[in-house]
Amino acid sequence: MSPIDVNIVKSCTGIECVTLKDWFSIIGTILGATLGAGLGSLGSYLLFKRKLSEEGKKTKREFHKEYKRVNKLLELVIDQLDQLYSSWESHKEKKPFLVIVSSLLQRVRKEILNIPHQSIPDDIFDNVEELEDEIGCMEANVNFFHIGGEYVEKPKYLIEFKESLDKIKQLRTEIDKFKKDG
Repeated sequence: MSPIDVNIVKSCTGIECVTLKDWFSIIGTILGATLGAGLGSLGSYLLFKRKLSEEGKKTKREFHKEYKRVNKLLELVIDQLDQLYSSWESHKEKKPFLVIVSSLLQRVRKEILNIPHQSIPDDIFDNVEELEDEIGCMEANVNFFHIGGEYVEKPKYLIEFKESLDKIKQLRTEIDKFKKDG
């Protein structure tokens, strides 16, 4: 057997042994990892954003579908309330009319409450809740007129009736505007 030739080279320890070629390799690895992570993050962000947009559109579509029947009833109720307010003194017998208006208000309120909360877009959630509250107040006013029987003169609280009616109209307009924008 012949002897094995071994060259002993001084070992390199520490940073002074890193060559320029090694630095390029290190920097390339860091830049590549950063670029890959950045592109992956950007891709997931864009997918998340698209998913949120699609969910928002789906929520709006569901709300519009649910609100359509409420809106028709609401239009009828507003017309009846306007008629009641404008012809308060001329109505001789208000009881049957008040019963009809009261039942319409009750129906609209029930329909609003039947709209699933998750299908109401966040942008108008407060408006829908406030509309339901105002209709409840209006229903109480109409029932008060009906039960109280003060039909001869416009009672003091008829001013509140008009304010509540105006608020219902305003909220309906805001919700309708949202429907057109959406």
